[in-house]
Amino acid sequence: MFDSPWNSSYRLGFDSRYTQDCTFFFTFYSQFGLRAVEARLEAAGLLAVLFVSVLTNSFLIAALLKARNKTVTNCFLMSLCFADSLFALGIPAVVAARLNPEWAIGDFLCRLLPYSQLVCGFTVLWSLTFISVERYRCLTLDPRLKLSVSSAGLVVLTMWLVAMLLFSPILFWFHHEEDLSICTIMFPRAPPVKVSLLFTVVVTIFVCLLPMAILVFNYQRIFMKMIETRQRWSTPCVQTSSLTRQEQQRMQKHIRVMRISLMNMAVVLLMWLPITVVLCLIYIDGDRPLEDTGFFLRSHHFLAALTIALLNTAINPILTGAIKFACCRSDTQGPPSLSRLIRIGSSVN
Repeated sequence: MFDSPWNSSYRLGFDSRYTQDCTFFFTFYSQFGLRAVEARLEAAGLLAVLFVSVLTNSFLIAALLKARNKTVTNCFLMSLCFADSLFALGIPAVVAARLNPEWAIGDFLCRLLPYSQLVCGFTVLWSLTFISVERYRCLTLDPRLKLSVSSAGLVVLTMWLVAMLLFSPILFWFHHEEDLSICTIMFPRAPPVKVSLLFTVVVTIFVCLLPMAILVFNYQRIFMKMIETRQRWSTPCVQTSSLTRQEQQRMQKHIRVMRISLMNMAVVLLMWLPITVVLCLIYIDGDRPLEDTGFFLRSHHFLAALTIALLNTAINPILTGAIKFACCRSDTQGPPSLSRLIRIGSSVN
């Protein structure tokens, strides 16, 4: 077994499935070596993320269930909350692997954990994308983008089914490598198709790049629409006619929504880009000959990027409430409490 100090996240083992030869396995959730203090800090940080994520999403789910009006946005929000919560509920398994690098929670969880994380990551980003489409429609009243609540429910169901089917191979490729006591992945060898490259491209495009590109495009359109509205209100003819109090409040409301919406987009990009980059680096790092041991990735790089994405599950309900609060508050109101922020976020439309 290859156990150099610099190689705490790769293990040399025998591939009995495809190559019938020795190969290096990336440990993903486990990291070996003298890391007792680091492991405890990682576990504490992950458990804190779990607590905040469950708390904020529970508030929003309760508010959505109590909402009188069933809207298209609320339908996508419920999907987002469910995906956020399911994503966060995988944290205890990751914590167990950090505290005990030898994978001790079985082959079933080894297959289910990465599968659920990919499915949830897909649905989180696409739910946010559909919410951005609906926000743009509400702003512009574009009839071409109008959906009924039942149609939105069908979109949500289709989104989950596509995610579960798209990543179903993960259930077969990830496995508990008992000889090495790690949870790892072994891609099929099927020349001339390079399955590992194909999978990395599919995940990168459909889980991350495509929804984030649509998200940026929609918020850019929202931003331009709000700038156009503000400029129209700022023309001399409007200024000389003096805006009414209601019009002034509406203008300030647009400015607040614009700022928070841009922050929302920036947060999503910053929190999901790291895991996108790390997934690509895992492929690059692992696509080397057996004799080349110049691995540059460690499991804590993967964990850091995963933690940032998990933290987004706690922030999403807060930002949703912040956008709605910016839409409905008067200038005399102060900042809302967390529970109120999430509650009013459920009524966004």
